[in-house]
Amino acid sequence: MTRSQEKRFKRQCAACRQMRERDELFRVVKVKGEAPVFDPEGKIPGRGAYICRDPQCVRQAEKKRVLSRSLHCAVPEDIYSQIREACEGEAGL
Repeated sequence: MTRSQEKRFKRQCAACRQMRERDELFRVVKVKGEAPVFDPEGKIPGRGAYICRDPQCVRQAEKKRVLSRSLHCAVPEDIYSQIREACEGEAGL
């Protein structure tokens, strides 16, 4: 297998349940013993939940609390704020 044919791993959006490549999603990670954090680079080790880079998916995730269910812990409101800001930052590019 050549580098151009490397397997690209897909992840499922917690809100809309669509499979997408990792670079098309935002990640929130729960490190054992700590509060969840927004991981825009996708590098922090721990249990991760993914959400589309679409403001509609972010709103749906917040309304239905899907990140809390995926991570098995309460996700603070500021995490959703950080994700919304990242969405707005990408829309402005």
